[in-house]
Amino acid sequence: RDVDLSETDLPGLDLSGFDFSGSDLTGANLVASNMMSAHLQDADLTGAQLFGVNLSYARASEVTLSGADFSMANLSWAYLYKADLEGALLSGADLSHADLTLANLNGADLRGADLTGAELAGAETRGIRCDDETQWPLGHAQSC
Repeated sequence: RDVDLSETDLPGLDLSGFDFSGSDLTGANLVASNMMSAHLQDADLTGAQLFGVNLSYARASEVTLSGADFSMANLSWAYLYKADLEGALLSGADLSHADLTLANLNGADLRGADLTGAELAGAETRGIRCDDETQWPLGHAQSC
């Protein structure tokens, strides 16, 4: 909690359940790490490398994730209330059943992402990139 781990290399580690609330993880390399059920409230992961990371069931309200690479990551059932994902790479990511209420997804790359069952109430989605492989929640109309 409240730790400076900016630019740190932590790939492939088991960090499940860790409390990173308020921590600085800008530019950190967390590729393929297991962060299931981690706590990331108010943490800053701007530009972090999170390719293939497991963040399922993570608690990450008001986290800063702008420009982070979440390609092929598992964010299913994650709590991302008011998360800043502006310009984040989420291609091929599993966001099924994630709570993205009031999240900033402006300019995010959601090509091939799975958002089935996700909550997107009040989420900002201007300029997002998506394709025919992007799966949206039932009843959500999004033009790409």
